[in-house]
Amino acid sequence: MGKLTQAIIIAAILFFTVFKLLQEGEIVQSLLSTENIISNVPTKKKQDAPVTPWHHRPNQEGMAACLVVKDENHRLIEWIAYHYHVLPLRYLVVAVLPRSRTSPLEILSRWNSPELGLQIVVWTNDEFLPPNHFSEKKFKDNANVKEVSRALLLQHRARQPLFYRECFKHLVAQNRSWTLVTDVDEYISYNNVPPEEIQDIQAGTYSHAKARLKRDLTPAEKEMSNARTRLPDVTNGTLMEYIEQEQHHLPWNKSACVTFMRLRFGNKDSLPSKVSSATPHLSTSGSSKIDPMQFDTIRYRYHAKRGDIGLNKLGKNIIDVSRLPEDLLNKVPSTPHNVYRGYCDESFSSEAWESQPIVANHYISSFESHYFLYDSGVDKRAEATDIEEYNDDIVRPWLDDFVDVHGEEKASELLKDCCDPFEAAGPIKDVNGSDPLENARLREAKGKNLTEEEASWLRLVRGIRTG
Repeated sequence: MGKLTQAIIIAAILFFTVFKLLQEGEIVQSLLSTENIISNVPTKKKQDAPVTPWHHRPNQEGMAACLVVKDENHRLIEWIAYHYHVLPLRYLVVAVLPRSRTSPLEILSRWNSPELGLQIVVWTNDEFLPPNHFSEKKFKDNANVKEVSRALLLQHRARQPLFYRECFKHLVAQNRSWTLVTDVDEYISYNNVPPEEIQDIQAGTYSHAKARLKRDLTPAEKEMSNARTRLPDVTNGTLMEYIEQEQHHLPWNKSACVTFMRLRFGNKDSLPSKVSSATPHLSTSGSSKIDPMQFDTIRYRYHAKRGDIGLNKLGKNIIDVSRLPEDLLNKVPSTPHNVYRGYCDESFSSEAWESQPIVANHYISSFESHYFLYDSGVDKRAEATDIEEYNDDIVRPWLDDFVDVHGEEKASELLKDCCDPFEAAGPIKDVNGSDPLENARLREAKGKNLTEEEASWLRLVRGIRTG
């Protein structure tokens, strides 16, 4: 063996010896810790700890919502319970319109407790309207009835976007993230794939919809359509869990504002057998405390054609307020249907239906409900959505699951008076009557003793949990 060969062997041995020593030290550990190197090195995965389902974790971060209400206590009971269970809703800001004849205080107080983990704050005009905003009294004193009615309508349309702006700012300050922007008659549901769509998604084409020609899916549409095949149901996964799972996929990674379409449900009653099949535990328990037929999400299953914009109208948004640019936070939102035009995805076409993971079920509700709200247009809207050809049972198992999680006694307390508009209303004041919250503020300012109801109102408005 030549001297050169021996030198090479000795050098190689020395090199690997030194390398081995360095590998055990900080130098090579530091070098090998870069992402490009360790990404290709197989590592032993630690055993995942058992994960407690979100339904059973009352104090998790959860989702938030900004909600405007006016004399809708009967809807509010079901809306809070459903979204608490399905989202899960854990922070709620409620704006009570000034001309409300009823108070949501008792219903909100049921939930505003530490053991449930749901924080609720209540706002009136003072919390989100600018000082120079429209004065209702001034118009009443100086205008005729037609002018006042028109002015009140414009005020209502302007109030909601102003509320959303201040609500989003408040939620950012509270370190919240995904926030629901819907009305109290709209329920978020998964847009699960019905049997007639499965072949279209697998083939990557649209072919079943009558309103449009067959065409290939775009790459983005195909990705989101495929994501729909991974959707859970309302009893085995929350929306927050789904978003976390899909956070690196469309539409969640594209924008902080995701648009979803609505599906309008008529007020044609389901057969008792259909109600029983949706709530087998309640139907066989013999309990009289919770009547499934009183819940819109259980009672009504017939709806308009999916993707029909004429019947279902425009959609709504879900927003990650923590990711909104500062200039948008200071901007008054455009409309409740598209909060930030140019920023939120404007997917309101019939084609968009197949590529959206979530949908808002919009319930017209019972005739009694609309009589209570003085809504005379319910008959016409209901006729268009009572077609038995279209029905949906996706959300209906939630109620049985809710009762299983909380127990029948606690669930009965939370769902008391659902969803009878007259039972849930509580004391009704005259439309032109005094505002009980304003009275409470005046009495407190004068140092007078407050009633328990007045004290509860002030605690809710200030964001202090009752209980």
